[in-house]
Amino acid sequence: MDKHTLATIIQEGSKIVSSLLNAYPLIKNSPSLPSVKSTQIKENGSTISTEDTIRYQRREISKELLLLEKHLQQGCKIDNKACDCCIVPGTKVYGNPTPVPIETPPEHVITHRGVVQPVSETFKREYHGELNELSVGYTSFPLLLTPEHPVLIAQNVRGSQRDIWRKKGISEDSLQWIPAEELTERDFMVFPRFREVKDREDISLQMAELLGWYVAEGSITGNRVTFSLSKDEIKNIARVKELIKNEFGVEPKSYEKPTVIHICYTQKGKTDIFREFGRGARQKRLPIWLLHLPIVKQKAFIMAAIAGDGSRQKYQIVYTTTSEILSYQIRLLLYRMGILHSLSVRAIGESFINGRKISPNGPRYDISIAGDAARSLDLSCGQRTSGNHGWISDNYAFLPIKCNRRIAYRGKVYNIAVDSDESYVTAHGCIHNCEKHPITIEALAQESLGMANDPVFKDVAKWSHSITSKTTQKASASGDYEDEYPRLAIKARELRKSVMGTDSVEALASDEGGQSDG
Repeated sequence: MDKHTLATIIQEGSKIVSSLLNAYPLIKNSPSLPSVKSTQIKENGSTISTEDTIRYQRREISKELLLLEKHLQQGCKIDNKACDCCIVPGTKVYGNPTPVPIETPPEHVITHRGVVQPVSETFKREYHGELNELSVGYTSFPLLLTPEHPVLIAQNVRGSQRDIWRKKGISEDSLQWIPAEELTERDFMVFPRFREVKDREDISLQMAELLGWYVAEGSITGNRVTFSLSKDEIKNIARVKELIKNEFGVEPKSYEKPTVIHICYTQKGKTDIFREFGRGARQKRLPIWLLHLPIVKQKAFIMAAIAGDGSRQKYQIVYTTTSEILSYQIRLLLYRMGILHSLSVRAIGESFINGRKISPNGPRYDISIAGDAARSLDLSCGQRTSGNHGWISDNYAFLPIKCNRRIAYRGKVYNIAVDSDESYVTAHGCIHNCEKHPITIEALAQESLGMANDPVFKDVAKWSHSITSKTTQKASASGDYEDEYPRLAIKARELRKSVMGTDSVEALASDEGGQSDG
């Protein structure tokens, strides 16, 4: 929490709560609250005691419980999306599986569970204030989002003894949704891995390899597929011809240019599959089914793509494309395969090949693979490092946060509402959507557990997590929880009383409200 703005937040929040719910009855003779050890925290020159911090946390949790209570009383038919949490325009969100800007999201997005869910709403507002700029390992560009936006995090697992997490691994059970303003260099962002396998019998190992060559070197016009390779790539030329003959039973035709050999294959009705991968270099993309193929076929695909558009540098292998969409989708594919890698963007100037001027047609997107990740693909590179700085578990890739700083911003910000999983994925990792109250309550309660050993915070976090999926508009429309909502509203009030020591709304309106923690 941003404690130096505590007074302002409480004052503004209290006005909102009081105006909405002033009619709530008061409970006198409230029970005393557990005590917490007194310490002092220095924040921007001001001294804030731990007791003050816990009181602030109790009020914030109680305010959210109060708003959730009202939401439940209305059968979750009213708006539950305050949407303080937003990201800047231009941030790419993974669709199905095409990445698109947050301001023009697709009908479906990939969620933190690595599955696809529908988008129900898009939110836009003007914002003037500070943003958190997160620099995340394995990505060259930052993630900009409002301070309170929850991010899926493995918290406090990096430090001076960095080998601890490498040897022991990171438990997926420890993942938490944490506001962006609270993230540190000891944390990891989390990127989901596609786990479901859906094989296609018509895609053999050799066909998967040929599709990799097409993504790197191919184009399609009408029914003619053309692979364009440098004349020096003798082995690669022979391999592409062999794959075409084996898969389609015809000898491809070759046309030689000064520096390039074009290998052409034409067969009506047999070239449609190549169109799914795009016509030209800047339009290249991956269809969703490729991300679900068995890993052995995905490896055949990616190895061919790297052989065509990759380069071997001193300590890493770099795959380069002019297609932004393809670069983001290759990230999905490599994490699906358990391969750590870096995604970076670079501008390109003019160049010359054999005296021929080559004008740039946009930025280049580089996928770099090094260390253990490269060796797992049987790609040899320099031995400067023995490993990588990230981590791969069964369901996630863990990417280290390198820096978290505040920057000033004025302009539009956006968010989306996603059914069921209530999350979406950027190139950096998993972001929570606009279904706010339960997840905010859970995050605040988990944070408070680290400050005071009060079991009520654990109860609140567990309960909030359990009802999140029941508070969405989709859940309300289903009618499945119509009889349960009144009971949940009562439970929200009971928990608010346990947290604050009273269910008085007036107690939330004062810095001195509630019982002392001292």
